[in-house]
Amino acid sequence: SEGRQQFLDALPSEASVRLLVQNAAIGDPAAFEQLDLKHFEEALKVNLIAPMALMQGLLPQLRRVPGRVLHLGTSVAHHPQKGTATYGITKAAFHRLYQQLNAEELGVPVATLSPGLVDTEGVRDHVSKARRLDLPHVNFFDAAFEKGWTTDMAQLMTFVEHLLSTTDADFIAKEWRFSDWRKQVE
Repeated sequence: SEGRQQFLDALPSEASVRLLVQNAAIGDPAAFEQLDLKHFEEALKVNLIAPMALMQGLLPQLRRVPGRVLHLGTSVAHHPQKGTATYGITKAAFHRLYQQLNAEELGVPVATLSPGLVDTEGVRDHVSKARRLDLPHVNFFDAAFEKGWTTDMAQLMTFVEHLLSTTDADFIAKEWRFSDWRKQVE
């Protein structure tokens, strides 16, 4: 919380924020019986509390433009899989935050986007840890990497540009899924 306050204090008083993208997330895979509760608490801080506090702290700057907020979600928030409790539960709470922020009618539209499987260092680290634990979802990742089912970043950015050009009502209307959009444009 000290770092958040330092960040907010460093913003010029007349600053405005046009777009806040909330993407940071952690959550090591683990069988439920071996779930590290300290790591779970840290995931709650990173995946839920930090985005909530940042949104709260930046409200004046977001309202000034007016700005928008884009949450990057995950299908794991809605589809539990063995060994994904920390990531899945905290991202489900993050999804609920998107809903709550819009229900609060803060004057700042908040959308959520599920980008699909993006081949990042974090994903590769997750797969490596899940493989050591012999978790079943590793097979999906292996197939996805092998068959090229990962999200193309250029296409994803084109979709984000499209999403940002929509009306506020459309922007907040649903959880946007990159895979659905890609099917429409291909």
